[in-house]
Amino acid sequence: MLLVGGERTSALWDVHNISHPELVRSMPCDLAAFSPRRPLLATRDTDNGTVQLWDVSRRNRPTALSVLSGRVVDGDLLVFSPDGQTLATGGADHEQVWLSDITDPRHPYALDENLNQQVSAPGGTRADAVAYSPDGRLLAVIGPSGIQLWNTTVPESPRRLGQPLSSRSQVQGETAMAFGPDGQSLIVEDTQTLRVWRLPPVMLLDCGDLTPAGFSSDARTLATTCGDETIQLWDTSTPDAPEHVGGGLPGWAAVFAPRGHLLAVAAPDGGVRLYDATVPSHLRRLGRLPAVRGYDVGAMAFGPNGRTLTMYEEPGAESQDKHQRTLQDDGIRTRTWDITAPSRPHPVGPSVLLEKETDVADSTLSPDGSLLATNVGGDSIHLWDTSIPTHPVRRGPALHGTVAAFSLNGHYLAVGSQQGTIRLRNTTRAAQPTLLGSPAQADGAVDGAAFSPDSRSLAIRTSEGEIQLWDTADPVHPAAKGHSFAGQASSVESLLFSPDGQTLATGGEDGVIRLWALDAGRATRRVCAVTAHTLTKSEWRRYVGNLPYHPPCP
Repeated sequence: MLLVGGERTSALWDVHNISHPELVRSMPCDLAAFSPRRPLLATRDTDNGTVQLWDVSRRNRPTALSVLSGRVVDGDLLVFSPDGQTLATGGADHEQVWLSDITDPRHPYALDENLNQQVSAPGGTRADAVAYSPDGRLLAVIGPSGIQLWNTTVPESPRRLGQPLSSRSQVQGETAMAFGPDGQSLIVEDTQTLRVWRLPPVMLLDCGDLTPAGFSSDARTLATTCGDETIQLWDTSTPDAPEHVGGGLPGWAAVFAPRGHLLAVAAPDGGVRLYDATVPSHLRRLGRLPAVRGYDVGAMAFGPNGRTLTMYEEPGAESQDKHQRTLQDDGIRTRTWDITAPSRPHPVGPSVLLEKETDVADSTLSPDGSLLATNVGGDSIHLWDTSIPTHPVRRGPALHGTVAAFSLNGHYLAVGSQQGTIRLRNTTRAAQPTLLGSPAQADGAVDGAAFSPDSRSLAIRTSEGEIQLWDTADPVHPAAKGHSFAGQASSVESLLFSPDGQTLATGGEDGVIRLWALDAGRATRRVCAVTAHTLTKSEWRRYVGNLPYHPPCP
């Protein structure tokens, strides 16, 4: 089918026989788009601006299916998503971009009535163009702030990605926009220029809320958690080009064993399931570690040899009635399992009461499971010696802070506070953790922290949504490394180093995981791979002058 438009009417032609096209009918529309996946046509009525969907499967008899309620299109924004399930339209006076679910074209509906407030053009500035990436996970919008990218993996809740690629003043007049075939470039044309942006290849988008959970010991696989409580696996053997390889496991947390490819997943049923992830695309299910009835797993850690797994359990959100629980208390519990034979795990001892408070905001286990730090609310962190699983012992007074992170070797504990202080302690002797040096001061309230595998670097995330790296080679005198940088479009919610320490994975409210290259050489190679040959000899003479030609990339 071919639609030829005029000022007020358009003609629909049957071009099945290109040598003899046939006029099917005239339509009162001045804007239209065909679905890329099925015989579906969307049109804008010339008189009232409403959007109508048509079934064009029968070439000589198009059938009207529905009108998008409340959708009045102004401007030239009428775009299908690549899977044909979503329709993006421009709102009244160019001030909104609306998304509608058209999975059932007879009964389309608005995905979110507040969506126009998220992707809108406040102040009345025009939203002039939209474009989907080939996989439909990104939506580019030219709006009031310039060219903005959105995460549309979950169309019901789009998330803004980073800062605008350019300001609105840099885009002049009529515009056209499209992604490259690989989805890694965005081309924008206006009346004066043609611009091409290369997009970061190390953004992982798979669900609405994506969080890094754990790397395998060989750094070749990354497990991530999704907001829909599933675990996804990524091949990170080439860190600059991660690839989704499997998953879909029900669960909200995951951790790899320190050796081999054993994966532990905290399942929605309250227990932990073990999987053989030697082949990430074909996980092999092994044993199950049940939690106490009515409790959920809050944290877990493998022992240093991978033969034990310590679980931290808390009352389940859906099991507040004590009569639904095996144990009649509201406390926080811990239990260790022997998983020498992963298919036949057995508990080392009973579940042991740890904290009586139920408002534990967070908990962190040392990598070997011998220490547990719990944030019991406010600015108090309790440190527990769990080296004897059946007899945990509280160590020392409460520590001032809300965030705790253990080094991989278990020698150091970093505690961050809402006042921005970072205190390092030596935990080699769990009975007497020793404060090292004076508190360091971050640029904002500390919301999270993670040590590099060699314990020589500490990454923190602040309430301002920024990431800061600290040199902790001398833990008595930690020093900031360079300037802080924005990790996500909004707040950063998780940090995770790869086992080789060369990559930092971050997750945030924008629902995207970013992989940051910490090795300068690798970062240089990546930049040069994208920008090589862009500084020609003539450009060198123009911008640099008479100095010998020496381009930054070979």
